[in-house]
Amino acid sequence: MFDYFAYGSNMLRQRLEARVGSVVLIGTARLDGYGHSFSKLGRDGTGKGNILPAPGQVVHGVVYRLTGEQIISLRRFEGGYEQFSLSVILHEQGERTPQKGLNVQVESFRAIRPVQPLRPTREYVAYYERGMREHRLPGEYARLIHNQARLLWGVD
Repeated sequence: MFDYFAYGSNMLRQRLEARVGSVVLIGTARLDGYGHSFSKLGRDGTGKGNILPAPGQVVHGVVYRLTGEQIISLRRFEGGYEQFSLSVILHEQGERTPQKGLNVQVESFRAIRPVQPLRPTREYVAYYERGMREHRLPGEYARLIHNQARLLWGVD
């Protein structure tokens, strides 16, 4: 079993389950010392989510429990990303949250070759927004992601 930290479009449970099958929600979490950007070049030439070390910044996301087979399936969907291990702090309980405030080891994905932030599609950002609403991530963080996208779209 793997605990997987989703910080992008896979926060939306429906999207993740369409890719790997039924998953167990552990809870929401925060990743300290990293920042979010749309700095992964997608197959379609648009920006996809990425996390990079950034002292003083925080990335919010969702932790799901996946089987070994599911993490292998997810790797197939995450072309151009590499899987890596990190520690997050659980801040909202899910179906099987061990304990709020607990540091947990998780697997996640980051761009193999980060680029300057690129314009994401509106549809892609909508997955983020639906996932953040679904899991009630902090409104301030949702606004940060939305503003990152708006700047790249050239909208003030």
